[in-house]
Amino acid sequence: MLAIGFGFLGVGAVFVVVAYLCSVPTRRFLLTAVDATGTVVDLAESSRPEGGGSRFSVIVEFRTAGGATVRWTERTASDPPVGQPGEAVPIKYDPTDPQRARLGTPARLWLLPRLFGTIGAAFFGTGAILVILSVAL
Repeated sequence: MLAIGFGFLGVGAVFVVVAYLCSVPTRRFLLTAVDATGTVVDLAESSRPEGGGSRFSVIVEFRTAGGATVRWTERTASDPPVGQPGEAVPIKYDPTDPQRARLGTPARLWLLPRLFGTIGAAFFGTGAILVILSVAL
């Protein structure tokens, strides 16, 4: 049981490191990103490769701090879409390149770090319990 516990600890540590590595680009982006409110103006439909229906990327228009209007298409497609035409959505964008934007919701900004971190914490916690129980018994 001790070896299994150390295995869980190792897997958990790997997932936690991956979570950290996934968070680095988002944290760098947020250091200089500017907040804006955009409006969903359209949906870009894409087919799933396995033929399981369609997914949608929102097409958003927003104004930069300098007053320029930017039309931006989200790279991540989903079903259902994040918003419908006419809805307001939070945007974070790079002031030097407004096309480098992201939806400003926690789910869109932090999905992968949260996912890998949660899995890592579960494995690490399970491993710690198994190691403690093995040593105690």
